[in-house]
Amino acid sequence: MKFASAITMTPGLDGLRELQIHCLAELGDGNLDLGVLFFDPTYSSDVEAFARELEAAGLTSLIGTTGRGIVEKAGECEAGPAASLLLGRLPGCYVETFHARADQLAGEPDHRIFGLPRDSGRAAIVLSDIYCARDLLRNLERHQPRITAVGGLASGGAHPDAHCLLRQGALYSDGAVGAVIAGNIDCVTVVSQGCKPFGRRAAVTEVKEHYLISLRGKPAVDVLKEEISSLTDDDHERVHNALHLGVVMDETQKSFGRGDFLIRNILGIIPQVRYLAVDERLRMGQTVQFHLRDPGAAEEDLRELLGAAVAQCAEQPPAAGLLFSCIARGRAFFGKADHDLGLVREQLGALPLAGFFCNGEIGPVAGKHYLHGYTSVLCLLRPKKQGGAQ
Repeated sequence: MKFASAITMTPGLDGLRELQIHCLAELGDGNLDLGVLFFDPTYSSDVEAFARELEAAGLTSLIGTTGRGIVEKAGECEAGPAASLLLGRLPGCYVETFHARADQLAGEPDHRIFGLPRDSGRAAIVLSDIYCARDLLRNLERHQPRITAVGGLASGGAHPDAHCLLRQGALYSDGAVGAVIAGNIDCVTVVSQGCKPFGRRAAVTEVKEHYLISLRGKPAVDVLKEEISSLTDDDHERVHNALHLGVVMDETQKSFGRGDFLIRNILGIIPQVRYLAVDERLRMGQTVQFHLRDPGAAEEDLRELLGAAVAQCAEQPPAAGLLFSCIARGRAFFGKADHDLGLVREQLGALPLAGFFCNGEIGPVAGKHYLHGYTSVLCLLRPKKQGGAQ
């Protein structure tokens, strides 16, 4: 398994061709099994022609999307047009690309969308518009239950319909595209939700749809006020725009650390009845804990999770990476450029890598796939360890 990546800031088709030249110089001659292209919307008019040139060069499977901010192993380009490309050979793998309309994904799940027999996919790279990601994940988990899926929601356009999704040589303004991979592939993921807990864990004692009514038998807003009172002055200021709810994913655990919570947005407070509106359908009896998002917690979280991924890859190193970061991260959040990418390079070196800043990120938590916000999702692609499960 071998990959190469490149980034360009040269405009137009000439810039896209630079990507091909740099990647092929590293990969050499021969067929190419997978290409993933991320590009600023200013490149959209040239992408279809570029896709045909990649096909003529031997590429059989290509997906991509627009992004407001492009990532490659050389750096994160948040200002000005850029495009990045990851190209690779995957011996022993079969890759099938797809495009699905929103109405196809919203209907009865259909395995034919993904082009592979049921439960044969092992990894999926999925790129979606802002409307149908949850339906896409529902379909994947129904028909490809053992798959590991990562990806992001298109960004970069002046409005949602200005985003583009690419499959092979065709551009789409809605739905979802993806590449589903079967065979000799293993996908190691890092899902860094970038939050720190505060206060005490509490059981959900009353809930209705997206409204959290009570915790520990008390109105949810009253419990939140109690927990906020324990915060430092600095953290107290962050509550107004960085408050989240962490949902314990495995109630059988005795202790909880990073990766054990699913972080969800608190959408608002209903003061008349002292409810909290939460971006998740909670259940009675679930354990939750309030969280705050801040740059220090986000860095600590990503650093620790990357360390665990590096240890997991010790015997079988990754061949490539894909990085999907929220548009709310980056320089504006961390106060410096290349924050997430810099930590990846620090622990994994100059791994071939491409990615973009998304309107939402897709990745697994505790074995189930979710659409996230304010998150950084890293996917490390590698062949299966010899003797590993098929």
